[in-house]
Amino acid sequence: MGRVVLGVVVCWLASPSTTAADTSTTSTTAPEPIPMPAPAETSWYATTPPASPSSFPALGEHSRRTLAVNRSGAFALGGITHVNDSNFGRIDVGVPVPTRTAPRLRALVSLEFRYETEGTGSQATSTGDLAVIPEVQYDWRLPFESQVGDVVVVAGAGLSRAKRWVRLPDEPFWPSTWESTTAYALRLDLAVQYRGRRGLIVSLQPLGIGVPLNRPEPPDARWMSEDPAKSYAISLAVGYQLP
Repeated sequence: MGRVVLGVVVCWLASPSTTAADTSTTSTTAPEPIPMPAPAETSWYATTPPASPSSFPALGEHSRRTLAVNRSGAFALGGITHVNDSNFGRIDVGVPVPTRTAPRLRALVSLEFRYETEGTGSQATSTGDLAVIPEVQYDWRLPFESQVGDVVVVAGAGLSRAKRWVRLPDEPFWPSTWESTTAYALRLDLAVQYRGRRGLIVSLQPLGIGVPLNRPEPPDARWMSEDPAKSYAISLAVGYQLP
């Protein structure tokens, strides 16, 4: 009987130790990894900043020149023309008219005018001139490297219609009135022009030739009738061209 009681006591004492051993064994097992949040996605604009203007590739010379002279609007110039021994005011108005075979073609109308008076009172002689010259021009760029504009050579041809008015002094049986004649001529021009990126045009025409096509008849006997001769002109003008 004593042995039975002793065995029960021993079993009772052994049970907690086994539980502890089991617990100890369980506690030594490696813990499961704690899940970590995924890294934030990196967008393209965070890693690659937008390109700045300074990082753009530099424009080539051809591109700069194209930007400098790419103006296709109407243009107008004003200046002075010296024809033979007389000075005339001058106005040019025109537009580019490019074609497939002539991309640098332009059409314009030139006006040359003047008014002069010699003498005083009833003995004054007044003279007025107005020439209307429709013309076509073509230009060629000179190989100058510039970011502000181009220099071009311009050749033109047209038809001139020149009207002259004269009022002579009073004479017996010849009252002072305005009388006029009309002359036609073939006009040939050669000029050098600077054309700026902002539209400025400076034109120097060292040579202009007028070849007469008719012989104007004088309105009365007091006019001197002369055979028409070629005229030579030099002009300087400044103007502006629209984009």
